[in-house]
Amino acid sequence: MTGLEDQVKTYEEKVETLEDEITELNDKLSVANTEINTKEGLVKQHAKVAEDAVSGWEKAEAKALELKNHLESVTLSKLTAEDQASQLDGALKECMRQIRNLKQEHEQSLVQSSNTVVTQSPQWKNSARQIQNRPHKCRRQAPPSLHLLQLWLAHQQIPQCPKTLAAQGQQFNLKTCK
Repeated sequence: MTGLEDQVKTYEEKVETLEDEITELNDKLSVANTEINTKEGLVKQHAKVAEDAVSGWEKAEAKALELKNHLESVTLSKLTAEDQASQLDGALKECMRQIRNLKQEHEQSLVQSSNTVVTQSPQWKNSARQIQNRPHKCRRQAPPSLHLLQLWLAHQQIPQCPKTLAAQGQQFNLKTCK
């Protein structure tokens, strides 16, 4: 029996060695399974991070496009405003030029009117004196009946003289204003 016992013993040792190998392989399998689970967790985390990154990138790209469109809109508005400001500036300069021209024309008209008034004033005063002195001259030169007639005519003309002078003054003012 020794041969059989040796064989059994050998088999028992083999079984024991195989059981040790199985235990060792189970331990390795358990470690490998733990590593796989850990790596799967990392892969899931990386996938989530990648999805978040893609989502963030897409949002950033959409925001960049929105900002680009807004910038184009603002730039167009700015160019329009600059164009309008340029047109308004030109119109303002034209108005200022016209105002200066009108002011110069008005000043020239005032100077001419003033000169006319200065030159015409002595003539009007002289005419007024002559009209006022007419009755006195007539009294001295005319016989009494003729003197009365002339006095009556002068009396009729005197109220018309201021009207005539006023009409001439208005004509003068109209001419100077034009």
